[in-house]
Amino acid sequence: MDIEALREACHHGCIEWTTHILNRFVSRAFTRESVIHALNHGFVIEDYPEDVPYPSCLVLGRDVHDSPMHIVCAFDGTTIWMVTVYKPDDADWNEDYSVRRKGD
Repeated sequence: MDIEALREACHHGCIEWTTHILNRFVSRAFTRESVIHALNHGFVIEDYPEDVPYPSCLVLGRDVHDSPMHIVCAFDGTTIWMVTVYKPDDADWNEDYSVRRKGD
């Protein structure tokens, strides 16, 4: 997925927040602003082009406090559908949180 297209949609406010991600804000202490900041400064680390109803991706970004953040979002070509957000687990990701560790 093209990160520049996501940033452009973000810039124009074409974002839909799913109930799931809004619930994660409460349980994981994220804000809309931190997610938008991470998306605007992050990069795509995994693509899921076959997802329905729209292709999606995993973005690695950092919040305003420089903490790593993973964002799953879908994109219909116009609107970003924010699906979930989480802090990557050191046990599951390499040192810069961009590559999944292989299972044992």
